[in-house]
Amino acid sequence: TYLLMMKLKFMVLRNLTKGVHREVRQRIGENADHKLDLTPFEHIFQWQDGCDADETACSISNLIHLGAVKGYLSHERRKLVFA
Repeated sequence: TYLLMMKLKFMVLRNLTKGVHREVRQRIGENADHKLDLTPFEHIFQWQDGCDADETACSISNLIHLGAVKGYLSHERRKLVFA
């Protein structure tokens, strides 16, 4: 059951990340750049799971590493760049 719960948490975080991406792009406009600020992701992850900024970046990095999200994190500029 533990493995099932970890798999579900992974899926929830993936869907949450994709939902935030879709909502932010919709508010900015369809011709918006693929670079998004990490702030909306940090707010949603704080609300959902109680994560701070570093935990949010770590969770998104894990999603990228596992192939659930295509893109990369720019820690220097605090941006998430989607492919």
